[in-house]
Amino acid sequence: MARARTRGLIHAVAEQEGRALSQSHPGPPQTGLSSQRRRGRRQGACACREILNDWDAITAFVANPDLPPTNNDAETALRHAVICKAISFGTRTDEGSRAYAAILSVIETCRRRKLDAWSYITNAVATARKSGLLATLPAATNPGGERLHTDSFADEEYYGVNAFIFVNEKGERHAVRYVMAPERLVHLSAEEAAKQAQDFLIDELPARLSRGPVTFRLKAQLAGPGDSTKDASIPWPESNETIELGMLTITKSTSDSLEVTETLLFLPGQLIDGIEPSDDLSIGGPRWAYAVSLSRRTP
Repeated sequence: MARARTRGLIHAVAEQEGRALSQSHPGPPQTGLSSQRRRGRRQGACACREILNDWDAITAFVANPDLPPTNNDAETALRHAVICKAISFGTRTDEGSRAYAAILSVIETCRRRKLDAWSYITNAVATARKSGLLATLPAATNPGGERLHTDSFADEEYYGVNAFIFVNEKGERHAVRYVMAPERLVHLSAEEAAKQAQDFLIDELPARLSRGPVTFRLKAQLAGPGDSTKDASIPWPESNETIELGMLTITKSTSDSLEVTETLLFLPGQLIDGIEPSDDLSIGGPRWAYAVSLSRRTP
C-alpha cells in the first residue's frame, strides 16, 4: 500500500512540474531566479519520469528482502573497468572489447566466489589448448557459503532468467520463468569434487546417456505480486508457485558436439502461439548480435 501511495505521489509531482513548465514563459534571457527555477523543475520532472519508468526494478527490494536496496555492488564491480578505460582509452577492435569484457566477468566471478582469478584463467587456457574444451566457470556457493559441485549435468537444476507471458484461451495472461528440474539433485563434497578431472562433467554425460535416457521435468515458475519481469538479473522468490508443463527426455549426444553447437542460433524471442515475450529487453534486444555471431562462426 505504501509503495502504491509513493508511486502516486511521484506521478503527481511529475504532472505538476510538467504543467508548471508548460504554463510558464521564460521571456527574454535573464540571469534571475526564474531561469534557475525552470531548470530545476525540468530536472525534477525528468527524474520523476525516470523513476516511474523503472518503478518495478527500483522497488523490487521491497517485495524481496534478499535484494539490496542500492546498486552499490554493481557500481563497485564496474569500478576497475571504468578506471582502466579512463587511463588506457579503451580497446581498438570489437574482438578486443569482447575479450576484455569476458575477462572482467571471469575475474569478478572469481572474486565473488573467493577464488584466485589468475589461477583459474591460466588453468582454463591450458585446458583449452590441450583438449579444445572450455573450462566451466568456478562453482557457485549456497547461502551458507559452501561451494556447490554438481556430480553431473543430468543432476542439476536449471533456471531461466527471462520472463515470458502465457496467454490462455480466455485471454488471461500470466508471467512465468522456466525451470528444468532433474530426477534427483546431487552435489559432490569439496573432497569428492577435488578428485575429479577438469572436464569430468563433459565426459560423464555421454557415458550416462549410453546407459539410458536423461529426463527433466519442465516447469513454469509463476510471477508473484511485485516480481520484476523487466530485469532478468532479479531472481524471483523460491516460494513462488510452480506448475508442471511436461517432460524433457535426452536420449543421446553427438560425437561432434562442439562442432554442432557452433551452427546453432539462439533466439529466445522466437515463440509459439500462446506465449509472448515480456517487457524483458534481453529477450528481443540481442537477436541481431546472435545473428552476427552465427555468421562469424559459420562463414
